[in-house]
Amino acid sequence: MHQPAAVAAALGDRWVLVQSASSGFELAPRLAHLYTTIPRVVFALKPGLQNIGEVSLSGRRVVELRSERDIYDVLATGKPYPVRWLELENPGPDGKPCGITIDGFGAPATVTAPSNPVPGPSD
Repeated sequence: MHQPAAVAAALGDRWVLVQSASSGFELAPRLAHLYTTIPRVVFALKPGLQNIGEVSLSGRRVVELRSERDIYDVLATGKPYPVRWLELENPGPDGKPCGITIDGFGAPATVTAPSNPVPGPSD
């Protein structure tokens, strides 16, 4: 379900409590398991996926893989970590493809959920 730009702007950088398995094109529940979800998605066989070659992404050398629906970028040197995944068929309010970018591999991270997340839609 697409939301008006005003709804997205009102959320800003606030946390949203995922209460429905269908949230975020049914991807939201998978976010808790990115360490298995992303490699499974990025490295799965994809019909029509083409290797575009090495490109620069935020100062890093990546190999870009494209299809009519998606763009995947994987580090070109060292461990081939997936660093970006864009869905071309799902543009955001700015008209650009929606997706995720991942970095800081191996760096320690602390995440503390706020006590007052915005309630998301429920089933």
